[in-house]
Amino acid sequence: MKTKVWLSALAVVLLYACSSTPKPTVAPEATVVKKELTPELAEGKNLYEGSCGKCHQLYKPSSYNAEEWKPIV
Repeated sequence: MKTKVWLSALAVVLLYACSSTPKPTVAPEATVVKKELTPELAEGKNLYEGSCGKCHQLYKPSSYNAEEWKPIV
């Protein structure tokens, strides 16, 4: 009787392990391109992060067209 229970349990485990459940896929990591900042850009970045960036977020590039960006920049 014990062997029947063990064999049944083993069969259930094997069937469960071989079931066709979808496996979670891992998204590939995005390639991050790091650019070297010029001294002027680094200074502006530090200024923004230390002062403005504490309360305000940057505008999205798609928020404005090229002509609308001129007075902002």
